[in-house]
Amino acid sequence: MPTTLPTDRWVLDHLPGAAFVIDDTGLIIAGSQRAAAMVGRTLDEFVGSSILAYVDPDAVWAYAAALNTAIDAAFIDTYGGPVRIAVHDPDGRPVAADLWSSNQIGADGPQGVVLLMTEQTVALGVAEAVGLAAMGTSYADVATAIVGALGGFPVIADGAVFASNDGRITLVASNVPASLVDGTAGDDAWADAIKGGERVLFHSTTDAPPPMRDLLQAAGYHALWVEPIVVGTDEPTGALAAFRRLPGEPTSNELANLHQAASTLALARLTAPHR
Repeated sequence: MPTTLPTDRWVLDHLPGAAFVIDDTGLIIAGSQRAAAMVGRTLDEFVGSSILAYVDPDAVWAYAAALNTAIDAAFIDTYGGPVRIAVHDPDGRPVAADLWSSNQIGADGPQGVVLLMTEQTVALGVAEAVGLAAMGTSYADVATAIVGALGGFPVIADGAVFASNDGRITLVASNVPASLVDGTAGDDAWADAIKGGERVLFHSTTDAPPPMRDLLQAAGYHALWVEPIVVGTDEPTGALAAFRRLPGEPTSNELANLHQAASTLALARLTAPHR
């Protein structure tokens, strides 16, 4: 495969993700600083190596599919993704990512596969949680999947899921410090979302009531968004909280992702209410 694919390093380095180009053997022929950093390598180490050196074994098929279409002129300018994959850092630990691809074929034949890895997206994480809910997986397992999904683009937050039963609020799943969700910080934010049936947004944690404000800031969080979990027309059965390290008002896209995540939890309450 020719390695003369025009690549503008400025463009690669300013794409909203880790961009790189591979040939039909998986050899990296161009890449961005961010792509190299994602696998813990310098750019000089990254370019010229094989992408298969970094790919989690369970994700090899995604690259194989991209390569197969790369050498077929019938797939000119074919775009694919996102596909949930994982790459390995230098210590062998998996780093979750979503893979996007574009096969570039010119007059002289295949020129390369332009690939973009982004940190995992909320949408795909929620889709996986929907699958769990549809299979009747336990509510706790679905909640754990949703908490993990919040870490993806564009929300990029830690999370917690709360359930409300007979006025009592309990924690279902969380990846935030225990002091924020064990009652030490108070339950005002999620209690208000459950009672009022409306989301509670602290664009800055300085607006949160004490002692939650102090504990949030001590943990490095600078915004808190809480979405009620509503099943049909019933009263909220819980709340989903997103703990963000960046302050600011959520965008419509971020709110849509938060709502979809809460709706998935509502679905799980219907499919596995007692599991």
